[in-house]
Amino acid sequence: MKRYLLLAAIALPAMIVAQPSPTYAQPATHSATLRNPDHGPIPAGQGGYLLPGGYFSTRGAQIVDRKGNPVRIASVGWYGFEGNSALRGLDSINYKKTMDAIVADGFNTIRIPWCDLLLKQSPTPGRINYTLNPDLKGLTSIQVLDKIVDYAGVIGLRIILDHHSDDGFGGQQPNGLWFDKGPGTDGTDGAGHVGTITAGLFQSDTLALADRYKNNPTVIGFDLDNEPLSHGKNGVSLNWGQGRPTDIWQMYTTVGNALLKLNKHWLIICEGPQSYSNTGNGIAGVGPEADLSPVGGIDGVPAKPVVLIHNHQVVYSVHEYGTAIDDFKANEHPATLIAHMNRDWGYLYTKNIAPVWVGELGSSLDTPEERTWAQTMVDYLNGKDGAQGGPVFTGNLQPVSSSWWVWGYLPGEAPDGTLESDWVTPKPSQQAITNQLLFRLKGR
Repeated sequence: MKRYLLLAAIALPAMIVAQPSPTYAQPATHSATLRNPDHGPIPAGQGGYLLPGGYFSTRGAQIVDRKGNPVRIASVGWYGFEGNSALRGLDSINYKKTMDAIVADGFNTIRIPWCDLLLKQSPTPGRINYTLNPDLKGLTSIQVLDKIVDYAGVIGLRIILDHHSDDGFGGQQPNGLWFDKGPGTDGTDGAGHVGTITAGLFQSDTLALADRYKNNPTVIGFDLDNEPLSHGKNGVSLNWGQGRPTDIWQMYTTVGNALLKLNKHWLIICEGPQSYSNTGNGIAGVGPEADLSPVGGIDGVPAKPVVLIHNHQVVYSVHEYGTAIDDFKANEHPATLIAHMNRDWGYLYTKNIAPVWVGELGSSLDTPEERTWAQTMVDYLNGKDGAQGGPVFTGNLQPVSSSWWVWGYLPGEAPDGTLESDWVTPKPSQQAITNQLLFRLKGR
């Protein structure tokens, strides 16, 4: 979300071309990366690489493997468990076939949203074609997720689990919180639904989910809450490090530490609160994509970073979209977008403070403005805007990690997905952008 100058100067259409079908290692080879922590990166598709074996930590603004080598999380979002009780597309494709396509497209990680209902629901009728997915028949939703995680391990993909909402009503929870019942709430999710998830239940559900995968290196991290809002519906307001039930900094600290007691190697991903105004509650100014910035050096991450019982496991996160998703003016032109990112989160790189994972960015790429936005984003993430104050990556330093939204064929949605209707073939325009977000080896 941002930008300003010279849209015509970026000749995107010429860059969006079809890519040849890739060849890549077979699943049996890929599986070696997970169980053998000494195994280095191996090729995926499109010139990208799967992540090396073992878990990951941070060093300054880099995410590194167990040997200290910088890596790039090249993720794609695949949703459904946060509302529909099964991943999208399983009504028309075999899950292994489309996951193979994720590797063929060069991604090394899947960000999977979930809601608290995942732990006790079963797939809604019609959401899974059991003729195409016979091994999923009769399984609960959490058991289907187990199958997804298992197969990801076979083919070398990694998984980041993202708490997206409480009661399964979709994306950004309107009350802006990670819970919707009890002190700090009005007893609803902000969209008229009676709340059922207290802060304590949110924590216990997160730990119950994590406990299933605590010894499985396929799962490398937890995105603790999707798109928290500094000001939610019905007067609900969270804060960063100022106490009270809606202190999201305290939640990140408490739940992050509880997760690290299960597995000290997980990445704990903390999204900055989204805001359209300076809230005066420990969070900085305007940051619709998730604000991590200081106000006069006294607020936000610089003044009060998330500090956990095991150092070097915190990754901060923002979401970035073009004007078709959320037009907040600064994202309309490259120069204003770059300046905005510099201020809200890019400084964490330029000052080598901490890594940021752009947990969602995406577009249908169906207008010149959206294509300009997308190319501006990948250039910034890849360190090409140093002259305008953006991060720069030299030597073996890896560019900013990200998760493109969204995997699938989703006509009528915004964004409408990376794939053609077969749920396997990438759209050329999408692949031309996502190819620039892949993990490529540097200095090895």
